[in-house]
Amino acid sequence: GEGSWYYTVYEVAADARTVRITSKVPEEAARCMVQSSRGDMPGGFVYMAHMSGGPSSSRVKQKVLVNSTIRIKTLRTRKAAADGNERVFLNEMLRDLAAELVMPDLAVPGAVRVVEGVPTAHDLQPRPLYAPTAQQLGLIPSVQIPDLVRDLLPATQAPAAARKLLRRWLLRPPPAEVADHMQHLMAELLRLDKGLPQVAITLTVGKLVNLCDRKEANGALFQTLSGALQSTIQVLQLTESEQEHPLIPPLLALVQFESGISVSSDRLLEECQNINTYIGSIVVTDDMTGNWLDDVKEYTDSHIITAMTRQIADVVSGVHQSIQELVLNNEGEFRSAVQPTATPDVEAAFGAVDEARNQYLNAIVRGYKEDYPNWIYQGLNNQFLIGMKNAKTKPSGKNLVRPKDRHQKLMADKYWTTEDVQEKRGSYLTACQEASVAARRALEELCESLNVNTGAGSSQLQYAIAALHLNEILLTTSLHAREAIRRGWCLPQLEPEALATCKQPIELVLMGLAPYWLDTATVVRNDIALQGQWFLTAPNMAGKSTLMRSITAAALLANCGLAAPVTQHGSYVPRLDGYFLRPPTTDCPTEGMSSFALECEDMRILMRDATHRSLTAVDELGRGTSPRDGATLAGALLEHLDRLQCLSIFATHLYTELKELPLVLPHTIDKTLRVDQQGNKEHGVQWTYQLQDGLCEASLAIATAERQGVPEAALERVRELMEIQVQMRIQPTNTVESVPSAKQPLKNPENTPVASAPRRMCTSDDEFQRAVSLVAVVCGVDLSYVCWLPKGQEPPPRLATSTTCLSAARLFEAQAIQTLNQEGVVLSSGNDGKHRQFGVGVPK
Repeated sequence: GEGSWYYTVYEVAADARTVRITSKVPEEAARCMVQSSRGDMPGGFVYMAHMSGGPSSSRVKQKVLVNSTIRIKTLRTRKAAADGNERVFLNEMLRDLAAELVMPDLAVPGAVRVVEGVPTAHDLQPRPLYAPTAQQLGLIPSVQIPDLVRDLLPATQAPAAARKLLRRWLLRPPPAEVADHMQHLMAELLRLDKGLPQVAITLTVGKLVNLCDRKEANGALFQTLSGALQSTIQVLQLTESEQEHPLIPPLLALVQFESGISVSSDRLLEECQNINTYIGSIVVTDDMTGNWLDDVKEYTDSHIITAMTRQIADVVSGVHQSIQELVLNNEGEFRSAVQPTATPDVEAAFGAVDEARNQYLNAIVRGYKEDYPNWIYQGLNNQFLIGMKNAKTKPSGKNLVRPKDRHQKLMADKYWTTEDVQEKRGSYLTACQEASVAARRALEELCESLNVNTGAGSSQLQYAIAALHLNEILLTTSLHAREAIRRGWCLPQLEPEALATCKQPIELVLMGLAPYWLDTATVVRNDIALQGQWFLTAPNMAGKSTLMRSITAAALLANCGLAAPVTQHGSYVPRLDGYFLRPPTTDCPTEGMSSFALECEDMRILMRDATHRSLTAVDELGRGTSPRDGATLAGALLEHLDRLQCLSIFATHLYTELKELPLVLPHTIDKTLRVDQQGNKEHGVQWTYQLQDGLCEASLAIATAERQGVPEAALERVRELMEIQVQMRIQPTNTVESVPSAKQPLKNPENTPVASAPRRMCTSDDEFQRAVSLVAVVCGVDLSYVCWLPKGQEPPPRLATSTTCLSAARLFEAQAIQTLNQEGVVLSSGNDGKHRQFGVGVPK
């Protein structure tokens, strides 16, 4: 809109070598993107290029570019060479980042994968959420607001990566085409009648890419990657009626959107199989870990145990345990990482380790001889020794020497060894070191091979990245589907994308809507049919904020392709381009803004960015200043949103002040949340949370205060003050001293009832003017500006009255009704049901 400051936001994940570009982001949405990224981007940076719309907002500079804990680089907001050109800015940004992080590969053309939004055939591109909206939905965590993401997944079994994916998905609503893919995938998951292949999120893309680029990936990482590849292979091989399973096409479309890698099912399946086979030829799989330990045990039995003169069971078990501990400490890392035949160098090195180990064990048998009951393996110093219980007792072997510890100091007198054992131990440790180097070199070669281009500009590493994204998306959506089934949530019908360009007013229908954070078994549900604007009034604690938060959350979830807390039958959600959920605000001392200043700021943003396809929910706008001034501010926004014909909910307690204003709201209807009362207004109040048509004039403040435990003495004083306030307000001006209600007959000066004349309809302007003159005489006000409205003619703009409060307006109405009835004029009003033009209806 006019006066907007637009940004192109670059979210750089340096470890994953990716940058996600989001263009034409309004200032407040850019703030929210930065704020929500804190802690969610390991090795991440956010760059912002100010591309259009005039000078940057001082508030954006202060809040986004200075106070954020995440690293913000503006490159002087915008480099001259990058003016209006996103690609030029990107190249310069990556060069600067590569120099700062000492990561030269970031500046290499093509080294960083660029992920951009999906182009659409229309201008309807959802905007990232603004900070107030995100906060009110718990997407920016707060202890006061229920977290929407928390209620989308099971309380247990949901990994942090799944929560981060959904949080990012909701904070940056996807384009319509991508949302359709998500909804199709969710629909398939919800109807599944058999289990999926097991998938898990145990390896992140950033970790894989970073370690492979630095050639530091170990065997455990490749084992995890192999498991993810195997899961991907099993998913891609799913069939239904001997054809590709319907969930695979939308799943791959989401993989492309998240990773920026376009792959077909057949090609991804083939590459995953090739990568997995190659990894299996180099890296040890889980079911092969114990094979080499079995070989060690066999050698121990045939060469060590048989040499013992007395094979005592406990001693034999202790020897086995000590030798296994020795081997695991020295050989476990490389033996469990790579295959013995991974490369010729590995094969030779592993053979040398076997030979050196056997010589070491044979030297132990020769040197320690009959002292085998006292053999011990001291793991701290990584030595096989003779350990005596008493330092004064010497072992029976010959040529025994005192060993040295890991610091090359002589050990205690109770430990003994031989020079031959020490020499063979040194040879064994050297062979282990050489085998470890050979295994490390084999893993480095595996890292290099994954980065080799396999054709069409892709490498095996990119297909591995796609497989990890597939696992992450499938696990997240399957967990969400499971939780949706448990809660009874459904997928609302989304407006067809082809209708997104329609300029006609849109309608949001949510059947059986429930607050997303409440138990659906006991919650009160409401049927929502929102078209145009609702003027929502209700007593305190009746559920206005809950209703607005629930509607916004359901519409957002549906537009993201996710399940929502509604019943499926009849729910229909239009394509929306923006969500504004504005809560009552407090002040912001860090920015030097009062609560009313923040209200004006929110009003500016809303009026600037809202379109006829936006959803706005405004709560208590105008309460930061005087009621009269706040009402005029709220009235101006009400008329703006009414003209816009967007989906709007406007909740307020300023109904008295607003109804006195001459507002033109042809597309606004009154809504309220029903409260049942028995007896007086203070006691017997029951909040039903049921939505219905109508206007609520009572706030039930005392009932709410009483419910919250305000002391009775204070409540009694409140009642006294309220009674005084009412008496002050009902003193009429320019009226007769005592005015009865409309149901009582009007009396003449002699205090005798006046007989009613025969009733008749006004059939001409003369008749109407006569009725007006009667009202003017009784009420003492000038009604010369009122005109008669022939049938079928549009009414003129609403006129303000001279009354100053609702009570006086009621007295005025009562006088008019009595006077006209006595003259035989039949009155009717087409506005009684809506109560929108109170006190200005005209006789017909």
